[in-house]
Amino acid sequence: MSEILNPGLQWVMVSAAQAFVLTLVLSPVVLWWYRRRVAHWMCEGGGDREAAQPSAPFGPPPRWVRLPPLPGEAAKSLSFAGACALAPGQLRLVVGHAVSGGVCALLLAAAFLTLYPQYITTAVVATVLLVALVPTAGLVMVLQGTNSRQRVLGAVAVCALPWALPDDLQGLAGSLYPVFVAVPLALLLVFSLRFWRGVAPMVLLVALAASALAVAMALLASRGFGAETVWHWRLTGLLVGAWVGYRSLQALKRAFDAGRLSDLDLFTDAWWLALLMLQATVLAVMADQPAYLALVAAYPLVVGVRRTLWRRMPLAPASQDATARPLLLLRVFSEEGRMAALFDPLEQYWRHLGPIHMIAGWDLALRNIGPTDFVAFVAGRLRTQFIGNAQDLQARLESLPTQRDADGRFRVSHFWCHANTWQPTMRALAARSHAVLMDLRGFTGDRQGCCYELLHLARHAPELPVLLLVDSPQVYAELQRLLGGVESTSAAWMVADVGTETAVLPQQWLARLATSPAPTPKEMQA
Repeated sequence: MSEILNPGLQWVMVSAAQAFVLTLVLSPVVLWWYRRRVAHWMCEGGGDREAAQPSAPFGPPPRWVRLPPLPGEAAKSLSFAGACALAPGQLRLVVGHAVSGGVCALLLAAAFLTLYPQYITTAVVATVLLVALVPTAGLVMVLQGTNSRQRVLGAVAVCALPWALPDDLQGLAGSLYPVFVAVPLALLLVFSLRFWRGVAPMVLLVALAASALAVAMALLASRGFGAETVWHWRLTGLLVGAWVGYRSLQALKRAFDAGRLSDLDLFTDAWWLALLMLQATVLAVMADQPAYLALVAAYPLVVGVRRTLWRRMPLAPASQDATARPLLLLRVFSEEGRMAALFDPLEQYWRHLGPIHMIAGWDLALRNIGPTDFVAFVAGRLRTQFIGNAQDLQARLESLPTQRDADGRFRVSHFWCHANTWQPTMRALAARSHAVLMDLRGFTGDRQGCCYELLHLARHAPELPVLLLVDSPQVYAELQRLLGGVESTSAAWMVADVGTETAVLPQQWLARLATSPAPTPKEMQA
């Protein structure tokens, strides 16, 4: 390679390739170890001991509206409807990313066309720009909450696009597709999978720094100190680069904690940076001109355009209410990940209306790791994020973010609890919530944690808007046996049979939950 490329391009290509490979390999390992540790600590006790509440009578049974069950095919078709009908505030989010992606596509198309100025025609310019816009279209599909089947259909349509062009342009489009479309969309797909989505952007940051310094030190050593010392210098560069990456992670955490960066920003910005690095490197290799690497400097422009649009675009009417509507998410912890399938469309809708609070668990641990938890995990201090006593709980409640991020969405806050601290945490969160959504699919009478939560809500929050999701008549019968609920045509509680395969909740259910009047906030005592 050194005979073909100049040293600068060689360094960029090798270090970037190593960083992406390290990210793909290490992200699942990091998540596996992360989930293993939190599962262990969740089963341990904290500082304060508290006896479980007895299942004593709680007065009149709760009244609930039993929503009609979804037809078999309706549950599946809802995901398509959800992808086409944007949630409140989602249009603003999508427009910001689409316009900033269009700016990036213009820059990349212009840079490519400078390589072959003699062939520029209107048709060629349109073809190159169309190809450069395809990754942005893929990102928009992800932001809209499309499911795997829709993404596959979209990928098929993208692959067929060159054959829809005139014959004289099919070759140009086909030659651009591998690097300018296929690789960016493959990265987007991998980044959106559950084993990578939570940590891949942060792992990539450390991997880029470590790989860049390792390769740079190895190249310098091979030219000045002899081949026998290359590995010593490579290891030194790797360790120093990893430390630089960790310090960058700490800066990322501070920006996240201060509200200057959201979890979605972290995901999309990492992808845009990877896309620009890849395509700038390819253009530099094609032209044998390192100057094309300057395209990476367009990254702040892409981010700046998006944020400027968001500052100027008003919030959706349904999101303009200054009063945030916190949602408490409860569920049956399940290894099958039932709630994980529902969580994305739920937060897509609700985070424009208010924050989502939940007791953290291994079922969503892969989905909700953020810079704060990740930095604590890397530093060996993740256990300090757990609620160990009443003082920890009060401090965490006082630090809950209440403002929207720049993208117009509220945050998801999860509380890591020990076996004996989750009950006071649940009570405190219920007292601060506008509504409760509880996934009871797979519920049985021996699920003592869910029984505790249901009894507490029935005793202390019979007028709080609550949506209970069940998946069979047996679960509904267990619910009736525990609470003695009375069916009604008008009540704050709702029970819906959604089956086991539903991946999207009807927006009208969530809208009803959001618009139901909540009781006057008060501290609920055990």
